[in-house]
Amino acid sequence: MHKLHTAEHYVSKAGLRETTDQIMEAISGVKAAVDNMTLRVDRIVENQAKLRTTRS
Repeated sequence: MHKLHTAEHYVSKAGLRETTDQIMEAISGVKAAVDNMTLRVDRIVENQAKLRTTRS
């Protein structure tokens, strides 16, 4: 019964859609984290550039 349930769930369109939605949600979360990290790195680089120009 378990094998049949698993096969029906993952092979059906609804099962594939659910799995795809979960994967896309995870990818979206990773993208948001990368975007946030990129903003932080940009701020660090900008601040270092300002420090270098003021010391000259």
